[in-house]
Amino acid sequence: MAVLFPEDIADLAVHAIESCRMAGLKVALAESCTGGLVCGALTEVPGLRCAGPWLRHLFQ
Repeated sequence: MAVLFPEDIADLAVHAIESCRMAGLKVALAESCTGGLVCGALTEVPGLRCAGPWLRHLFQ
């Protein structure tokens, strides 16, 4: 699989996902200026599809 994000961004995404899972939180994103990069970084984390419906993404 190709690496789409720098390692530091990927590490932050993993930390955000694990923190949300542990706290039982869901994430909602509405991106415009970032062009979907935040959601892109989060959805590149391996195993995310197994996390359940915790991520919602809307483009403005």
